[in-house]
Amino acid sequence: MAESEEKRPINSRSFVAIMAGLTGLTLPFSGLILHAYSHHPQHGGRHEWFSAHLFLGILFTVFSVWHVVLNRRPLLRYLKSGTGSQMPFSREMRLAAILLAATLIAVVIHSYS
Repeated sequence: MAESEEKRPINSRSFVAIMAGLTGLTLPFSGLILHAYSHHPQHGGRHEWFSAHLFLGILFTVFSVWHVVLNRRPLLRYLKSGTGSQMPFSREMRLAAILLAATLIAVVIHSYS
């Protein structure tokens, strides 16, 4: 590590964004492993993976909210500029909503089989 990096204070916005990203990326991994263990009631690792998944979910929520709080000025500036109000339901937002709904429906239906 360079000497200038050691003296520089930690950038809280970068740290929070990285933590939200890392916890968000590891949540599906822990969820898939937990799902795999759910079919084996005798396996001892299920409790550990449940704890890990729950903890990652809590951390993801905390760091995501913290990220929004730290970036509230740019977000509010964006919303006030009119850019966000010209097309509140953009193609990207509609596509994301459809993809989320379809995935959620598929996962819920899967749980019944």
